[in-house]
Amino acid sequence: MTDNVYIRQAKKQFSLSILETVLEPIRETARGCGYAISVHGSLSKDIDLIATPWIYTAKSGDVLVQNIVKVLSEYLGNVCVSGDVGHKAHGRKAYTIVFNQGAVYFDLSVMGLCGDCDE
Repeated sequence: MTDNVYIRQAKKQFSLSILETVLEPIRETARGCGYAISVHGSLSKDIDLIATPWIYTAKSGDVLVQNIVKVLSEYLGNVCVSGDVGHKAHGRKAYTIVFNQGAVYFDLSVMGLCGDCDE
């Protein structure tokens, strides 16, 4: 095994330990904003989360992110959104939330609100 494999494995274990601590508080916060949260990806580089609006009265993605940053700060200390919001397919917005000087970060994709969809 190369050094990079060991680093990825260590980073994945670190990501998993953080996720075990903060996933439920993130989900509770998201639920309060009208979203469901799911985890995807390998966790070897970052912690990938997807926020999907779950109710018609869901708050904006920006409000959701502000609330998630607030709850993460309670558990992880200094947490902030880094860089510009990315615009992805199907109206998805991508936010990078960093802590611990970016050693591990959250890549949060927020699906857009559909407006007056009735489906």
